Amino acid sequence: MESLERPKYECLLFDYMRHHLHIEESHIADICLDLCKEFGTTMASLKVLGYKFDSDEFHAAVHDGFRPISPILCKPSIEAIIWIANVDPKKTIFFDDSALNIASGKLQTSIL
Repeated sequence: MESLERPKYECLLFDYMRHHLHIEESHIADICLDLCKEFGTTMASLKVLGYKFDSDEFHAAVHDGFRPISPILCKPSIEAIIWIANVDPKKTIFFDDSALNIASGKLQTSIL
């Protein structure tokens, strides 16, 4: 059986650096660590070092091209509990009816 070689990290920024900035994959993790220590963030430091890092292009690639959008699914047991309790999770704020939760909910709505 043939094993597929997987990357050491699964990181969309690393993928962007490899595909769009053409940085060699074996150096990316070390570069990111060094840049974060010196500049605080990898993206800001890439700009400082002169890479043509376009934030809009990065976000478009990350949100549109790298990963599929899938719905969030609950475990069947959670769905059963919600159904038995006859609760609409989209409209329900508190599952716990303790006095503290009710009071904090009333406080939040009175502030708004």
